[in-house]
Amino acid sequence: MEENTKIIKSKNWSAELCSAPETPFKFEYRGREVLHLTPVSSGVIAEASGIVKKSRIHERVDCLSCTFEYENVIPFGTEPLIKRNFEFAANHVKVTYDFDLRRPIALQRIEVDPLFLPGKWKRFCVISALVPGQRIPAIEWQDIADGVQELYKSSKPFLIFLVEDADGRILEIGAGDDLWRWNAAEKLENAHGDYAITASDTGITITRIPLVFNEKTECGKRNWRFKWYFAWSHTGYKTPALSRKAIKLSALDADPVPDSALIAVDENKVLPGAFCFQAPAAERRLKKILRSAAGKASGEFLFPGIEPYVCCSAAHLDRGNKKSLLHWDMMSILDFYLWGNQQLDLSGSSLTVRADKTSPAMSLPSISGIARPVQRITGK
Repeated sequence: MEENTKIIKSKNWSAELCSAPETPFKFEYRGREVLHLTPVSSGVIAEASGIVKKSRIHERVDCLSCTFEYENVIPFGTEPLIKRNFEFAANHVKVTYDFDLRRPIALQRIEVDPLFLPGKWKRFCVISALVPGQRIPAIEWQDIADGVQELYKSSKPFLIFLVEDADGRILEIGAGDDLWRWNAAEKLENAHGDYAITASDTGITITRIPLVFNEKTECGKRNWRFKWYFAWSHTGYKTPALSRKAIKLSALDADPVPDSALIAVDENKVLPGAFCFQAPAAERRLKKILRSAAGKASGEFLFPGIEPYVCCSAAHLDRGNKKSLLHWDMMSILDFYLWGNQQLDLSGSSLTVRADKTSPAMSLPSISGIARPVQRITGK
């Protein structure tokens, strides 16, 4: 380990933010490394040849979350920046990746955080793009054969990739809320997306290239931002039983729910009773309900029946000038869980969020993880 490597850890896991651009980030779970980032490359721009300008940890006093901040400058020509922000909470990490072009430059592709999952993995499941209003489908595991095996290959991004090893470690890797960015190539005539997951006896390689240009293309001054997350769990984990004194909250029992808070199936139809956590109206309502309940009682608070959905309302992204922008609210659900626990922590209370028992979403490490009290995180 390098002298200025930063470490964040909690029960059963640890993460390293490395100063060497060849391996920007590593993650260990239950005693072994299960994931690391490899440098991005856009043809003429290679992260591995850059200089790490920023590598720091930001810790909260309550230890409910912690962030890594990373910045790499490519010291040639236009000197573009590669920036990442990792936010740790509970059993998940939300990642914001920025490819900041400070001057125009001709590129062959725009790539996002290639991943390598070292070691032998036993089985996997890929959930590809869902249509607006569709719930997470049943998890259908497939065995991983020996040798080289292509697990996924498409011009479209996968929504969720689940993988399990022989010792029961489970990783979940998902696209961020900004699905319209991951699908940006659909609106360009000279580009396509390239997404691939390949298994071998040494590990699993995940390649995510939202934009592959048919020929070298000049990209103007702008910041390309993409979000993604990963979460972890293990076979045999059981969601803790609710306390008999747990206070169940509902966002449907109060005033009528405005359509602006609900999942948009298309431009003219919403899904009754299904909140889009990315909608400002939904966020205001849910926070108001929790604040009100916490002002009257203390203890364990629960929002039941929560499901992540894909939605198409551009207004949820404060882009009302557009008719439709594809997104999904998994990261916003994780944000709400963290925000709620940060608000309740000083009074000794806590918040859990659960899908229905019969929902396939409860099989996801991300959703099962927020059905339990948040763990403290430390950095050093």
